[in-house]
Amino acid sequence: MGEDAMYKIPEIEFSSRFVLKLAQLGFFASFVYWTVSQADGADAADYFMGAMLGAGGLALFLSVPNARLAVTFGLPIIVGVTMIATGNSDEAMWALIMVPMFGIPAYLPDMAMGEQSLGLDDETLSQRTGIFYILFALFFIFLMMGITDIALDGEFYDDEGEESITYEVESTEQTLSQIALAMAVIGIVGFAMTAMMGMELGPARPWHFGALLAGCMVIGSYVFEVTMTGGITENPEEMLWALSIGGIFTLVPCIAYEGSDS
Repeated sequence: MGEDAMYKIPEIEFSSRFVLKLAQLGFFASFVYWTVSQADGADAADYFMGAMLGAGGLALFLSVPNARLAVTFGLPIIVGVTMIATGNSDEAMWALIMVPMFGIPAYLPDMAMGEQSLGLDDETLSQRTGIFYILFALFFIFLMMGITDIALDGEFYDDEGEESITYEVESTEQTLSQIALAMAVIGIVGFAMTAMMGMELGPARPWHFGALLAGCMVIGSYVFEVTMTGGITENPEEMLWALSIGGIFTLVPCIAYEGSDS
């Protein structure tokens, strides 16, 4: 493809950069599946949202110009307007949540790979990558996944449906959640110290702490599925989700701070 092409097909190779692009695509594919699978035959809004998410994820994978802005701001605006127009104004707040939910993972891979279209110098790019990375971890681990409630209280709440459901976890799952919570705290603090503050913690590198965050997400997904469905094999898309977000957590610091092209 020439420089003026509307899209660019990533070169298929076993490199950290290509795997990161696949992880980003898998991240959006997981949300597409969840959105469409929860829709009933009469709810066209969910199918529309799924189609928009799929188009956004594919546009990011193909490096379509302005895809990051479209996913970060355009998609939430369209979804918010659609919900209000279809009488679901009480759910329009999800449009605001979508900004960090999809905007940060839309930008992080390109920031890690030093995408020139971002127009940032190396120092600024490194700082902003670190800030976005920590926000990404805080948002998904503590706000969206709610691992803290399980680790401390042994239960969590599912209020996505018409009724709020309280799930109580077994002692084994609570112990796993406590381990995951410890991994999350160590991962975030360690990443901030090594990547953003430039401190040396023995042989530890920023991506090592990213691997801890990835492990936290894998354990969290396992605990949720065991509690809600009886096993992660009941919902294979959870495996895709765990691998995708784990790949982002591990590969972003690996590429951004190690200059990894392998």
